[in-house]
Amino acid sequence: MESKLYDDSYIAEVKIPLNQLYFINGAKSWRFNIYRSDTQTLEHSSWAKTPQEQRIGDLAFMGKINFEKPLGESKKPISFIPYINGSLGKNFIQDKTLNNLDYGLDVKIPIGNSINVDLTVNPDFSQVEVDDQLVNLTQFELRLPERRQFFTQNSDLFTDFGQERDAEPFFSRRIGIAKDFEGNTVENRIISGMRLSGKINDKLRIGLLNVLTEEDRAKGIPQNNNTLFTLRNKVFARSNYSFFFINRENTKDYDFIENQKKYNRVFGFEYNLASKDGQWKGRTFIHKSFTPEKNDKNTSFGIKLSKNSRKHYISLGGSYVGDDFRSDLGYYRRYGFIKFTPFYQFRIYPKNNDKILNYELQHYAAYVFRPNKEETFEGRWNISSFEIKYLNQSTFEIKQNIKRDYLYYDFDPTRTDGATPLPANNFYSSTDYEIAFSSPDKNSI
Repeated sequence: MESKLYDDSYIAEVKIPLNQLYFINGAKSWRFNIYRSDTQTLEHSSWAKTPQEQRIGDLAFMGKINFEKPLGESKKPISFIPYINGSLGKNFIQDKTLNNLDYGLDVKIPIGNSINVDLTVNPDFSQVEVDDQLVNLTQFELRLPERRQFFTQNSDLFTDFGQERDAEPFFSRRIGIAKDFEGNTVENRIISGMRLSGKINDKLRIGLLNVLTEEDRAKGIPQNNNTLFTLRNKVFARSNYSFFFINRENTKDYDFIENQKKYNRVFGFEYNLASKDGQWKGRTFIHKSFTPEKNDKNTSFGIKLSKNSRKHYISLGGSYVGDDFRSDLGYYRRYGFIKFTPFYQFRIYPKNNDKILNYELQHYAAYVFRPNKEETFEGRWNISSFEIKYLNQSTFEIKQNIKRDYLYYDFDPTRTDGATPLPANNFYSSTDYEIAFSSPDKNSI
């Protein structure tokens, strides 16, 4: 990269190594955008015009670059990444020598010009970034992001299904952990894995993931074959529909595994709406699971639709997950529920104001029902806020959170031995207020 600074402008030249990219052979143009952030003047600018209310980087707002001559063939090379890790130690109390030797291999193989195959044997994740340390006071498990490289490339093909937090049929971090006889979450080593992902043509994308995990009979953990296959096809300007199939299955018959847990399969169909101008977005989905038993109420479906204009952002969503629906490789905080989530935001852009960018008033609500419980209403959550965004990128916000939950079982938020839990079969309410100010992220010279 080379650049030159002038009195009122600058020019930067960037060279992109095309042998490290996947692209369609013979392409004559690319949709493209680039943006920069100047932390000294707190200025953000983009090459392709993006409306103020829209997110910079949204694929709806891209420019077009034309090449002087059509691109040749994509020639990304095959790569081999082996590793070996050994350790030697001694337990002086038991007078035992401790030896450990691990080895494995990652292989990347390009197929055609837009599809890549990743193979791994005995993968090593020791260099993966560690998770943030969080305190969980809720009755639901936390959802931490995937950081293992084998699962992150083209991850949207495998993970962008269902509804975030409440109905996600595939969550890759389920692979590599398991429950032992005592119900503790323990590491479950990955023996091998294969991932195929990429574009078949301009509209159709394909994804195939298969991972084999190790058995541990002493802890009651079977060997599992975990598979996800998906197809995603573009329609209209930016919308798409997709199909997926998930299968988690024991590779052997184990006498310590209940019949209900021998396999779990999920089929799903989804339609994702994205208008050409970026204002309309939406999703509708229907999923169905199959297990050896309990398949009466095994359906999950939902819909969400939003419109984002200069002054208004409105969103309406709803989802249902049946009592017998199960996705062993998914993230579900609860089963057997109906949830509604309306949201509205109003923006005001003051004129002739050299300090304030805009004002935002917004309200989010969530209502959850459990049709097959004695108490069918589980609770609600209302969040109201008022925010001022300044031109220097600082923000000021006032927020009110009102929450009301019903406990179906005793629950101790501290999760400590000997503590007194909150009694079940009661509603619990809370209200809190937040006042926050964020200063601009400006560097000084």
